[in-house]
Amino acid sequence: MAAEPIDPRIVAAREAFEKADRARLTARSRLLNAYGEVLKESGHNPEDITVPVDGWNCEKSPLGKCAYGFFEDPSRDDCIFCHEPEERK
Repeated sequence: MAAEPIDPRIVAAREAFEKADRARLTARSRLLNAYGEVLKESGHNPEDITVPVDGWNCEKSPLGKCAYGFFEDPSRDDCIFCHEPEERK
């Protein structure tokens, strides 16, 4: 018994989803690369810093987001710019 062909609406929706997902991944990569460049320019090693993509806005940060020492502050208690924790009380 031959399998039924996939409905064209499903094929079109899946293609649109995959295209959007690739665009999101490309945009995320560009954002992280820009964070790295700005961190280097401000005297930080981007390999030692983590910037949560959905993190807090930070007026003191040239990134516009809070950033934390990856090794020195794994619990993200002290933004390197504003010194606020990721988990705001």
